[in-house]
Amino acid sequence: MSYTNRGNWPPGGNRHMPSTPSSQQSRQIAGGQHRSYIEIPSLDLNYLKGTYFDSEKRIKCELLTSEADRLAKLFKDSNVNYAQVRRFFAAVRAIDRDLEIHTYNQLQPQIQALKNKAAYFVGRGQGDRDKRGRENLKTFIDANVNLSMNSKESFQKGFVPHFEAVIAYLRYYKP
Repeated sequence: MSYTNRGNWPPGGNRHMPSTPSSQQSRQIAGGQHRSYIEIPSLDLNYLKGTYFDSEKRIKCELLTSEADRLAKLFKDSNVNYAQVRRFFAAVRAIDRDLEIHTYNQLQPQIQALKNKAAYFVGRGQGDRDKRGRENLKTFIDANVNLSMNSKESFQKGFVPHFEAVIAYLRYYKP
């Protein structure tokens, strides 16, 4: 069978409008092959286990290494763009810089507003897969904002370095 521009290319769809995958785990494509779609894992809101710090008041090493690596892989697999995550990190850095001028209590509303921005970000997602991937970033932001509301040190010495480590690993996976 030859394919022409009369609506039968590609097989099963319009050549100008690629067909979207069904809700099934896999879909048959030309030649009888199956393309499997990766199920997006979800991030647990309690992944921080209640604190950024160990018993000696130092940031937990795993938040800067293995946990940051795991989160970066999760964002990569969730099709969250590096630039999208970087925008949130830029907002966190701006608040961190403002702490040199303002008190922590004055900036708490800005820290809380990160959750609003994350909700808006999820709402802008185009499809189910896009929204599920963005939901992981929202969960990450929500969990860290909740924990960083405890103190200025939690924000500056916990959330900021943890987020910075996630950004570094994400750049590694999404150059």
